[in-house]
Order: sequence, then C-alpha cells, then structure tokens
Amino acid sequence: MKVTTDDTRPVAATISSAPSPVATSVTLLPELTRVAMWVTAVVIAVSTAGAVVTLWWPATAGFTGADLVKARLDALKIGLSIGVGSGGVVALYLAWRRQHSTEADLDNRERTLAHQQAVATTT
Repeated sequence: MKVTTDDTRPVAATISSAPSPVATSVTLLPELTRVAMWVTAVVIAVSTAGAVVTLWWPATAGFTGADLVKARLDALKIGLSIGVGSGGVVALYLAWRRQHSTEADLDNRERTLAHQQAVATTT
C-alpha cells in the first residue's frame, strides 16, 4: 500500500501491532428510553399521591375543627415535598449522566488526537 505525501513522493504505510491509545475501554451508560422516563414519572406521581392519601385520612382521624385543617395541610405539604424531592433526585441523576457523557466524549477525543499524533509522527 502506498501513501502520497505533499511532495508527491510515495511513502510505504505500515500497520503497527502495538496497542493504540484508542483501544482502551470506555464505559457506556445504558440509553434512557421513553418507557423508562414515563415509568419514573408515574412512580413519582403515585408515591406523591400515596403519601398525601396516607397522611390525609388515617393520620388525621380524630381531629376536628382547626386541628383537622392544620393536620391535612401538613399532610399535603409532606406529600408534595416527597414529590419535589423525588423530582430533584431524578434531576441530579440526569445531570450526572450528562456530565459523565461529556467527560467520556472529551476523553475519547483526547485519545483520538493522541493516536492521530502518534500515527503522524510514524509516517
């Protein structure tokens, strides 16, 4: 196999048997599917509703008047806090995935550049 350089002299191309820096393994994250995202959203909604319902009726049994209103308002606050907290955990997970993906892409580009420079110095 012949490769031509800028000065049009043919140069023999060789394939090295040494491992290249690009050959190192990269851990890939599994793809986030629509089904997984919808299941997560449904689980968060159901857990929020479950917390509100559980705290709304059984936890407020026996209260009357102002105490009942206060206890039910607290139940609603706790249930919605669970929903918001769960959404925050999902947002942190997605931010971690994005950061991991960006770092993996940068690492891959750096290894590709190092490989290209190594090939350029040998030819």
